[in-house]
Amino acid sequence: IDLKRKKKFDVFYPSATGKKDIVVLENEKIRLSISTKGGNIVAAELKEFKTYADYIQNREKALMLFDSDSSTMGLSFFVNDKDLSTRQLYFEPTITEKTGVKVVSMRAKTDDSKKYIEFVYSLSEDSYTADFDINVMGLRKEGVTESIEFNWRTRLLATEKLITSERMVSSVFY
Repeated sequence: IDLKRKKKFDVFYPSATGKKDIVVLENEKIRLSISTKGGNIVAAELKEFKTYADYIQNREKALMLFDSDSSTMGLSFFVNDKDLSTRQLYFEPTITEKTGVKVVSMRAKTDDSKKYIEFVYSLSEDSYTADFDINVMGLRKEGVTESIEFNWRTRLLATEKLITSERMVSSVFY
């Protein structure tokens, strides 16, 4: 055990190192790219649409809603009085499919298999909407459940001809 890593990440030290990969969750309408570093969606593409610029130039390219350069997402929390963020952790992916619903579970493990933070992304066939669940398991004693803050910053990419049109049709639902 690397003591420096254990001191910095406390019970999450097993998730402090790993390999940064992309896991794809998609259906016929949307493609979501999820990073193992941070466990978050780093890109979202609408397959049946394209930007105004791509339309004019007759390019067959999916409309990118956001990418890793324009968006960050994660949880900030304290674990035994240490300030941590899921953006610092490596998550292990599990991919399943149940009756037309594709599911990607991203888990940041601790030194105890019963304690973890899990992001669960679900996408139904023929849907533009992905479900997102956050599971914090067994970490009450470490103080994690008392201090969680969800942080999401994004700069939506230009998709329309005019900024006024774009502002008129852009919104967030949660």
